[in-house]
Amino acid sequence: MRIQFLVEDQSGTQALKALVPRLVRSTDQCYFKPFYGIGAIPRGLKPGSGAVKTLLLDELPRILRGLALSGVDMSVVVVCDLDERKERLFRRELNDLWQREARRLDVHFCLAVEETEAWYLGDIAAIKAAYPNAKDAVLAAYKQDSICGTWELLADAIVKGGHTELNRRGWPAPGEAKFEWASRIAPLMNIDASKSPSFVAFCQTVRTLAGTSVGDLGLNS
Repeated sequence: MRIQFLVEDQSGTQALKALVPRLVRSTDQCYFKPFYGIGAIPRGLKPGSGAVKTLLLDELPRILRGLALSGVDMSVVVVCDLDERKERLFRRELNDLWQREARRLDVHFCLAVEETEAWYLGDIAAIKAAYPNAKDAVLAAYKQDSICGTWELLADAIVKGGHTELNRRGWPAPGEAKFEWASRIAPLMNIDASKSPSFVAFCQTVRTLAGTSVGDLGLNS
């Protein structure tokens, strides 16, 4: 079965391209569509126009309708950050969108809590392997999957000058840093020892769709 991943941003897509092959037997039927931000579910569920076509939630109604009408046997996995939203409310909004626009399509919503960087922080050993000089005190202060400014905390642990320096540089410095973290940390993650509940839920979702289980592939650490 085809699995179509709809991903909030480029860095998240980069991470998934390193992680998904360790969850499925073959990536031949795995497809990744990155966006350039999360956006917002449009009023009336009508897709936006112009620049917002690059934002995940703005385009999600149109994309789900199109996939549902394609006739292709597939599952869709939407991967985005929870940010500071209330999870129960956000999931209800997403499920309402799905039921209204494409209820016959198999759709799964995987939320990184608070941000994708929480998934890296679920494996401190991987962070230290990628960045041996990462600040232990900063990493130790993190409470897993908490709403705390996750990417800023990781930046404070890894980047000289921390998130303050990245913000001072302005865009695209934060985005470039996030892409680098995805490229360097995700390939080193032990996907079966993560302390991130939202990452564990993502792995369980993909394994269920792929018909695999822990230890099946021998590529988990």
